[in-house]
Amino acid sequence: MKSIDGGRYSQDIEKAYQYANETLLDLLFNKEKLMERLRSLKHYFFLDQSDFLVHFFDIALEQLVRPAKEVPLDHVRSLLELVLRNPASVSAVDPYKADVVADIGQISLVEQLLKINSVQGIDIKKHMEEIRRRDRGGAYDPDASFMTVSEEAPRVGGMAGVASSSLLTGIDAFTLGYTVRFPVSLVINKKVLTKYQLLFRNLFHCKYVERQLSAAWREQGKARLYQRGGRFLRKKPSSILSDRRNEEQEDPEVKRDALFVARLCALRGKMLHFVQEFMYYVCYEVLEPSWEGLEKELPKVKTVDEVLKTHNDFLDTCLKECMLTNPALIKLFSHLMTTCTNFCTFSNNYIRHKTPPSRSYTTAASLHSDFGVPIGLTHAEHPSAPPLYPSSSSSKAFDPARTEKHMRRFEMEFVQGMRKLIDGLQYYGATETPRLADLLSRMDYNMFYARLPPDLSVVASVPVGDARGGVERKQAWGAGM
Repeated sequence: MKSIDGGRYSQDIEKAYQYANETLLDLLFNKEKLMERLRSLKHYFFLDQSDFLVHFFDIALEQLVRPAKEVPLDHVRSLLELVLRNPASVSAVDPYKADVVADIGQISLVEQLLKINSVQGIDIKKHMEEIRRRDRGGAYDPDASFMTVSEEAPRVGGMAGVASSSLLTGIDAFTLGYTVRFPVSLVINKKVLTKYQLLFRNLFHCKYVERQLSAAWREQGKARLYQRGGRFLRKKPSSILSDRRNEEQEDPEVKRDALFVARLCALRGKMLHFVQEFMYYVCYEVLEPSWEGLEKELPKVKTVDEVLKTHNDFLDTCLKECMLTNPALIKLFSHLMTTCTNFCTFSNNYIRHKTPPSRSYTTAASLHSDFGVPIGLTHAEHPSAPPLYPSSSSSKAFDPARTEKHMRRFEMEFVQGMRKLIDGLQYYGATETPRLADLLSRMDYNMFYARLPPDLSVVASVPVGDARGGVERKQAWGAGM
C-alpha cells in the first residue's frame, strides 16, 4: 500500500484504527464504567470488604455441606441475593450486585487447576481421529483433541485432597458467576471470568476452613475439658501446697483428657496460623499490590489490545503468586487443607463424646441461650441455633489407644505437610516466583519447622506413663508456636 499514492492508504488505515480504539475506549471507560465493573469483580471475587460472606455462611452453609449434585442451586442463589441486598452490607450500594450469581462447578478446584496446568496443546493424531469421526457422522469433541493432558502430569487423587465427582460437596464446588453485556464482554470474557473464579474458589475454601477451625475452638472452650485437669486450673498462692498434695489423688482419666485437649488446642492453633497467614499473603501481598498496579496502568493504555493484555497479565500474576499455577504446590497446599478439615471433624466428635451429658446438645432447647436465640427453636428454624448431635458416640470409636493413633496421625501429617510446603516455597521462591519468599517468612517466622530434625522424631509422643490412663502422654512440640 505504501507504493500507492505514497502510502496514503496505510496512513488512512492507521488513523481509522486509532479512531476506532479511542471511540471504543471512551465507550468502555466512560459510558460502560469499566473500572467500576472491575472494582465490583474485585469486591466479590477477591473478597474485598467481604462482610457478605459471613452472613452467607450463616444462612447457606446447611445447603452447601450437601453433595454437589444435591445442592438446591435456586435456593442458594436466592440466599446469596438476600445477602447482597442486605442494607447493612457494603454490597448494598453496589450498582452491579444484580450481575453476581451463585453457581456450582462440576469438578473440584484442585482437579480443575491440575487439568489446566497439565494441558499440552493440540494432539495431531487425536485431532485427525476426531475429524474422521465427525465425517462419519459421529459426535465431534474439539476439547478432546485441542486440550490434551500430559502423561507426565500429576495424577488427580490420592493424597492431593482431590474430591471425586461422587464425593464433591457444595463447599468444594461453589463459585460465583458474573453477567456482562457487550462491549464489556470484550474485556470480561469467559476466559477472564474463569481466572477470577479460580482465585475466588481458593479464597472461599480458605474462609471455610478458617471458620471450621474457629468453630473447633468454640467447641473446645465450651467443653471445659482443659480446665478440668488440676494442673491447668488457676490457683491461689495459699492453695498451691494443698493442690500439690491432692494432685496424686486426681482422676487419671480427667488428667489424660486435659492433656489430650491441650494437644488438640496446640495443633488447632498451628493450623489456624497456617490458614490465616496464607489468606493475609494472598489478600494483602498479592491481590492488593497487583490491583494498585492495574489501576495505574489502565488509564495509560491507548488501544483495546493493551487493555486486554494488561488485564490478563494482572490475573496471570495473581494466579502465579497465589500458587495456583504450580502442580506441586497445589497438591501440597490441598493436602494441608484437607488435613485441617478432617482434624476439625475429629476434634468436634471427640469433644462432644467427652462433654458431660448436662452440656451436650441432646435436645433442641439446650444451650440456646449461649447462641442468643429463643429457647425452643431448632437449627432448621433459626440458623444460629445449635444443630442436634448425638448425646454420645460409640465408646469403641474413642478408646484411648485408637484416639491416640488418630491424633498422632494428624500431628505427623500436618508437620510433614508443612515441611514439604516450606521446602517447595524455598525452591520455587528462588527459581520462579520471588514473592513466595514473603509467604515462606510468614509460614515459618520463628524457624520452628526449619529446626525440626529430618526424621521429625521430636514430634513423636513422649510417654510419661501407661496408655490405659495411669499417666498421660504429652507432646514435646506442643509449645513450639
